[in-house]
Amino acid sequence: MAIDRIIFGAGCFWGVEAVFSKPLQYAAMKFKSGMVVKMERINDRSFRQDISVSKDDSFFFDCVDLDGISNDAPAHISIRPREDSFPRLSILSPDADAVAALSESIAVNYEASDDFGLNRLDLKWRKKQEASFNRKTVKRYAKGILEHSGVFEWMLSEYPFSPGDIIEYSFELFDNDVVSGPKSFESRLYALEIADFNKEHELIEKELSRWRDEALELAAEQAGVMRDTSRLDPQ
Repeated sequence: MAIDRIIFGAGCFWGVEAVFSKPLQYAAMKFKSGMVVKMERINDRSFRQDISVSKDDSFFFDCVDLDGISNDAPAHISIRPREDSFPRLSILSPDADAVAALSESIAVNYEASDDFGLNRLDLKWRKKQEASFNRKTVKRYAKGILEHSGVFEWMLSEYPFSPGDIIEYSFELFDNDVVSGPKSFESRLYALEIADFNKEHELIEKELSRWRDEALELAAEQAGVMRDTSRLDPQ
């Protein structure tokens, strides 16, 4: 099948393998930009080469057979580097604000992808009253990983949190673009309240005390009504 156009990621290396109709002594790729890349021999009729191009160009196969005859009307193939897109990150759960005890672990389920390759996933967090965010890398990727579904186990006790703190946090995903520079995508901001059981106990005690006071007042009112009723009774 003949190919007249190739689209690929800018800066990526892509392998070209060509099979010719007759044995050759030489084969190369000649580009409109002036670059000439000699191809490696696989066998008499097959040649290959890895190349990287960062801008639009075109090339043709310059080949010479065993009799020294070259192709006089080669087909030209255009190539177009595709611009790198921003990485994509989806926080699947918990996808809402939450309350958790300091002793708990939160399982954050996520999906990450990028057309160029994933680099790392960072957790960004700060206490609500703080101005700047802290950052910790929670996942690093090997070269060439384009998609990943994972779980980050967030051990709250390993962070400088205290009961009653409200933590604002997000996740930021970076790609592996070494040509135009790394790009990133950040999730929305979430809120996490660290449960304060002492405070909750105090609130419960206050509610119980209020309930006892109201119950005593109600009992006293009922007793007064019964005394008044007995005075009115002629017997």
